[in-house]
Amino acid sequence: MSTASFHQPGRPGDLPHPGLLWAHSRIELGAYRLLEARPEDTFDYDPVGTTYTRGGFTLGPHGTHFDNSAGCWWRLTWVEGGRAVLTGWEPLGQDTIEEELDLLAGGPGWLPWEWLDTLIARYLHEQMGVSFLYWWDGAVWGRTDYPDAVRDDGLVTVEGYGTPERLLGFLSVQFSDDDHHRAVAADLLRHVAEGGGDARAWALFRELYGTDRVDLDAARALLGADWFTRRDDPMPAGTPSATPRRRRVLKTADWQAMVARAMRAAAEAPRPAPAETEELRTLRGALRSLAAERGGELTFTVACERGAMSFPELVDASGEALEPPWEDRMLPWRLRGAEAHPEHGSWYFLRAVATAADVVVERAYDHWPAWGWRSGHFPDRMFPPRLSDLRDEMAARAPRWRPEWVRLLDDETRYDPPTDV
Repeated sequence: MSTASFHQPGRPGDLPHPGLLWAHSRIELGAYRLLEARPEDTFDYDPVGTTYTRGGFTLGPHGTHFDNSAGCWWRLTWVEGGRAVLTGWEPLGQDTIEEELDLLAGGPGWLPWEWLDTLIARYLHEQMGVSFLYWWDGAVWGRTDYPDAVRDDGLVTVEGYGTPERLLGFLSVQFSDDDHHRAVAADLLRHVAEGGGDARAWALFRELYGTDRVDLDAARALLGADWFTRRDDPMPAGTPSATPRRRRVLKTADWQAMVARAMRAAAEAPRPAPAETEELRTLRGALRSLAAERGGELTFTVACERGAMSFPELVDASGEALEPPWEDRMLPWRLRGAEAHPEHGSWYFLRAVATAADVVVERAYDHWPAWGWRSGHFPDRMFPPRLSDLRDEMAARAPRWRPEWVRLLDDETRYDPPTDV
């Protein structure tokens, strides 16, 4: 299989029969354990599926796994009925992750859906993600359709596996580049992939690695006499869902941008002023004292949400930044919690304009004011508050205190976004 045979992004036709990938893993791992393993080496991966103890091939409850120790990995998992799933990641295959592509969309009903969904979510959370997923139905490979924006899925990290050239190239033993060794490697791969008898597999293995290096009795004792014929236990087939998976139209960033635009354009519903709290008295008193000390007007702004506070900023009339005059750095966030109302909800943005005589406080519950700042990338390098927090906040409010843009927080927006925002 030449370099030109692997496309970017990958195509199902690029891949060899899964039996050849599996055979490659058994041969190479067997040779490593027999000829090079150190006492501290282990050969099983974490059952959770995202932690590996060494580079190269490892085995586990979910198939055979390869890690090149530089971030690239792939895993072949057998599924009952002679079927298989190939998953993996390669740094240059980030397009599918950045596009938030559902790699299972359009997949056959027999896929182990729940396990794959969990696997993908765990990798995305704990490591870099899963950049490709292909399925073998017993006859051909398949994958979900890719949009034009996907230029690479990283399948090239599997390139050459299951071929004699790759097998010879990765064995630690130095082989002569001759027709004999290539023929033996090809015969061994094919024989193991097709589940041929043990005697023939062991004979080819010994011939490939050299009679002076492989003692068959010791090899069988270490690896197990059925090393080349023992198949991994297949994963149970899944159950087709009554509801087909739909392709998301909006990426998370685009969804956030839509909500941000709606919040910017919204108006604030009139509310009764919150009851006086100790936190508000502390904030007002500190700002008023500092304004008197500096002899001018001060403006304090902050953005808060559940569990987070961002961009607290205090400036004087000239725009010079000042340190907030309170020891408790989370005072504004605690003020938000103290002012939360069971029907009116909680504010997201607060501005306090202070002079020596008074402090005028303005709160934004329903819109994103022009003076409000948050970290991120839209607009003006800002994101809105977390969508999950917005959903929880709006669900807790009485219906009459929910702004019109609350409809955009429904997950349905990702699949069928409105055109008027």
